Amino acid sequence: MQQVSKNGWRTKKREPGDESIIAEKPQLVLKPLESTYGAPPDLTRMRRELGIPLSLLRGLLQLYNVSGHKSSPVLTMGNR
Repeated sequence: MQQVSKNGWRTKKREPGDESIIAEKPQLVLKPLESTYGAPPDLTRMRRELGIPLSLLRGLLQLYNVSGHKSSPVLTMGNR
């Protein structure tokens, strides 16, 4: 690795064409949740039936850009 860095071969450059590749958004988790709990999924019902804490459900759905209940947005708390 030292030789690679010394010769300048180690860069943070991207490969040609990387900017045109769209990131994948796996649907394996989201589709079954939407078919069972609606779109957007009912977080209260999911918590009750699955026993998963609400914070973990919100975190999972944020990965898919799904907000859950429209009436209760997720708030991000800042550091003190």
